[in-house]
Amino acid sequence: MSEGENRLLFAHVLRGVAAVLVVASHFFDGFWTETTIAPAMIAAPPHAWMVPAVVSAVVAVAPQHALGHLGVAIFFLISGFVIPFSIERQSRLGFLVARALRIWPTYLAGFAVSVAAVVISARWHAMPLPFAWSSVALQSLFVGDLAWRPTIDGVVWTLEIEMRFYLLMLLLAPAIRRGRLAPILAVAGGCLLFGSVVSGVLPQGSGGWHLYFALLALTLTAQMLPYMFIGTVLHLLHRGAIGARAAGVAAALLFVAMALQWPTGLIAGSTRVGLVCYALAAVFFAACWRWGRAMRRAPRPLMWLADVSYPLYAVHGMAGFVIMRLLLERGAPGNVALFVATCLALVTAYGLHRAVEEPTHRLGRLWGRRISAMRVAALATVSPPAA
Repeated sequence: MSEGENRLLFAHVLRGVAAVLVVASHFFDGFWTETTIAPAMIAAPPHAWMVPAVVSAVVAVAPQHALGHLGVAIFFLISGFVIPFSIERQSRLGFLVARALRIWPTYLAGFAVSVAAVVISARWHAMPLPFAWSSVALQSLFVGDLAWRPTIDGVVWTLEIEMRFYLLMLLLAPAIRRGRLAPILAVAGGCLLFGSVVSGVLPQGSGGWHLYFALLALTLTAQMLPYMFIGTVLHLLHRGAIGARAAGVAAALLFVAMALQWPTGLIAGSTRVGLVCYALAAVFFAACWRWGRAMRRAPRPLMWLADVSYPLYAVHGMAGFVIMRLLLERGAPGNVALFVATCLALVTAYGLHRAVEEPTHRLGRLWGRRISAMRVAALATVSPPAA
């Protein structure tokens, strides 16, 4: 569970909360209310199944995609808050190695399950695959959006943004170690400028369509990076590097930098719901930090969900869609299909957690520490002795 002694339990527990929100969004909103998009992603004909009562109750309370927005927003804030701890105690190369082993193996395992599920569904329904195999390779490297390829599993877009956030954090590492806000705000301003120019000023096809679509894809990253920095601001407040007033002003400016890009960005259709949900997630996260800093224990179910949150996030989508679809086609009631898909997603996530995530995470921490220690030793040998 731990990423180091500085990692706070409340942030770990929130991973489980965020994963449950995303799964609920996909299994409720995504499957039952998007009767053409969801089937197309799993190579199945459009459907119009009777919506289970529990799904109707949830959809009646939460606007479409609201649960997903809340879950993703919490994930982004957790990364913004937690990643600086690793930046502060690891060398750049050590951090990259540790992050690569933390993210890639588990995602690739979950992605393989998703691809296999879609292949099975395509053969079952005698329909062509909804993706090219080159897209599988590109998505495995988290660059599918730059080639303007549609997501295969519905979740990779957040990990593409995460990877770019890690690289940006390496550049900002000196500023974060010194507790400086100005470079963070400057980068957020650059994101706002980039997103505004590409979305609102740059003529379509500028520089060739491949370049134009790559730049257009990056506008979503530019939109979300300022929001992730809200977590980093809270990290600096937690360390005592900045005061509460400075943190509040900085967080407000970062939210504005994200919000101004939303109406003209790639997900403009969800502007109202998205902004409300991201604002609520920020307030909720700050409240959890305020009152959860001293947390030392959490209920076992929450800890279990937190432990399997990443593989659950990576594996649930397309496999769950295919399972529900096949069960419904065989006459199973909607509640049963939903229950079975949820249980299988949790079981599969636990299996990936034990077989892939835990060992590769341990290996990443070990290699990251060793590489960082080697860097410190190398610097010590070339540094002049103190006078």
